[in-house]
Amino acid sequence: MKFVSIVKDVDSLGRIVLPKEIRDALEINESKVEITVMDDTIHVKKYKPGCTFCDREIDLIIYKDKYICAECRQLLSTPIS
Repeated sequence: MKFVSIVKDVDSLGRIVLPKEIRDALEINESKVEITVMDDTIHVKKYKPGCTFCDREIDLIIYKDKYICAECRQLLSTPIS
């Protein structure tokens, strides 16, 4: 993806609008975004849920608001000897 820089106003409630071209390019029209802050930089990226334990993004279930993949579920169900 090419580098894009756009200046946007922040409204009185602290909101900004992501331009349609960026939402379309990242396919985030009806999805969540993840916002992180490092020093004085704000990063916004498409949210992709991952396993709470290993960050895998496949074969996930939700248990008590946490994502867990099949492999970690198997490990968690194995008795410790």
